[in-house]
Amino acid sequence: MLNSDRTAQLTAVLAAMVVLVLLASLMLAWHLDEPHIANRGGALVSAMAAGALLLQIRFEVKLEDARRALEEEGPASRPIPLMPTEVLADRLLERERQSAMAHLTRRRLRVASCVVLCAMTGEIFHGFGDLILCSAVSCKPSAHGR
Repeated sequence: MLNSDRTAQLTAVLAAMVVLVLLASLMLAWHLDEPHIANRGGALVSAMAAGALLLQIRFEVKLEDARRALEEEGPASRPIPLMPTEVLADRLLERERQSAMAHLTRRRLRVASCVVLCAMTGEIFHGFGDLILCSAVSCKPSAHGR
């Protein structure tokens, strides 16, 4: 099964890289007085999000394998319980299995959300980075075709 900590670490690294690229591009654009560099930083973030889709696909495959393994452990794979304690044990196992499947779904959504947010942020800065920079610091937005 895919390690939950690793999933969280990789999404945190992706988010940190996005913040780092955006801050670096904004600082460089401000320092060089070239607002269009902020747009390029946004394009780089969008490219990183596109690359992160490969990670997301890899996670999806591993999570799907883990889900299948959990389904195989389901009630059909166990004999019919005869004792009340066996019935209780089966209920507890079924709850654990359902909880694990819900956890897999949450992890899948967490990875997908991170990739989508990175792509959205990148596209916003790609389209409006120079305007964002110029609204924060009084400067003239660069012409797009320079």
